[in-house]
Amino acid sequence: PSSAASDVYKRQGVHLLIQAINWTRFPWHLLIAGSDPDEVSFKAMAQDSPAHDRIHFLGHVTEPEKVYGAADCFVFPTGAEGFGLAVLEAAACGLPIITTAEAQILGLIDGSTALIVERDVAQIAQALDHFASDSETMKRMGTVAAERAKAFTWQRQAEILEQAFLEYVAARGAR
Repeated sequence: PSSAASDVYKRQGVHLLIQAINWTRFPWHLLIAGSDPDEVSFKAMAQDSPAHDRIHFLGHVTEPEKVYGAADCFVFPTGAEGFGLAVLEAAACGLPIITTAEAQILGLIDGSTALIVERDVAQIAQALDHFASDSETMKRMGTVAAERAKAFTWQRQAEILEQAFLEYVAARGAR
């Protein structure tokens, strides 16, 4: 099996993924897309890992859908996240997700699309092992994630933003 991670390594928990791969019972491959100013130290951590041959730094990716297509799930143990575009992209590609509460996109991430974990190496490894031993759950979560992701069009997001702006303006005018 393989999983994918994305930019800004420390905030997004790449160090936790590198450690978690060592704790899994299954031989997961970790695909790390993007870059980070401190990438050298993360690569050194990966090289020192017993699973070093299963940790792959891909650098900048111009076609992320190809990385998602090569993955069995998307793991995103972020400590802080705004909208979480990488999570939405992974969901749109039909990947089941392992993430933290900080990456929850309202209406997309819940127990039917993702395993929600703490930023904890053991929990991440257990979630990966759960997916590896239960392909039906992975398939079901990925299908639900892809279906839900369809609601997140640019047009719909613009409508939501416009409505919020109009409500704000109306509230300011009522003062």
